Amino acid sequence: MDLSVPRGINSTAQIDAKILENILKIQHTLLYSDKQLSELLQVKENELKRIFKKTRKLKVTELASLTDALSLSIESFVLGDLDLVAIEKHSKGQLDYIPERYTQAGQSRIRSALVYFHFIEQRLGWWVLQSLMRKFQITHKAIEDPNTLININFFKDITELLSKRGLESSNFYQIGAHSYEMNKNSEFSKKLEISANPTDAYDRLCYELKNHIESNSHYRILRQTPTTIEIESKDNPDTAQALKLSHLGNPFVCQYKAGFFSRGTSYIDLPSVSVKEIKCAHYGDPSCIFEVNIELANKRWNKTH
Repeated sequence: MDLSVPRGINSTAQIDAKILENILKIQHTLLYSDKQLSELLQVKENELKRIFKKTRKLKVTELASLTDALSLSIESFVLGDLDLVAIEKHSKGQLDYIPERYTQAGQSRIRSALVYFHFIEQRLGWWVLQSLMRKFQITHKAIEDPNTLININFFKDITELLSKRGLESSNFYQIGAHSYEMNKNSEFSKKLEISANPTDAYDRLCYELKNHIESNSHYRILRQTPTTIEIESKDNPDTAQALKLSHLGNPFVCQYKAGFFSRGTSYIDLPSVSVKEIKCAHYGDPSCIFEVNIELANKRWNKTH
């Protein structure tokens, strides 16, 4: 995996200094003695003193020992984006605590994060999932309740990180399509299963999103024909203001939404459909608009109903 180095850090010495700075922050936050810290690093106390005096380098295996003990990522020690409050809460057993960056103005259900986690574990491996959860300081306890609220920052951060690690737009579409596997036995699914036809399914989908999935955006059907439906996704202004963001999400999140919409027909036992984003707020348009091709879905529905 690529390890992104923060701007302004361009030498091994600076990276080492940043890591030591963050180790000290953790020691002060958790009130660790030198003995306790040395035990977590698996070094002797006199070696720890040499490390802090910079007469001896910290080994990667020693840092890994600390990160394993605290369920953190090595990357965060370099980037300096550790949430010290979360570290303290987790160390005291409050494992359901989610960093404030991901809870302020939370308008998404954890079930959407579970879609990402499940896809990553299946396609990339459990070790990649573990790495990401450590990076975002989110524990398995925190995601037990699929209705727990989390904000759009999480989805922005995870898609950007996955993009840096090689995922493409088509992969985020696939993750969105995978949402059906996570939602098919939910209350959201039950609301869509009683749809009268494919068009009605998308009408219900737009309405039920805010009740069961997320309300970061307002969704509505702009136009419909026998072959296509256009769905508008417009930022919730209250959420954008609370998070001090000009736009919520990013183009990768839009591709996730396109994939999500592609499975709208799956809730009424029809194959997935083709969806493309024809306008995007992240590229200057007033809102994001998705074109859903329902021609084949309508033909199949009309043959069987």
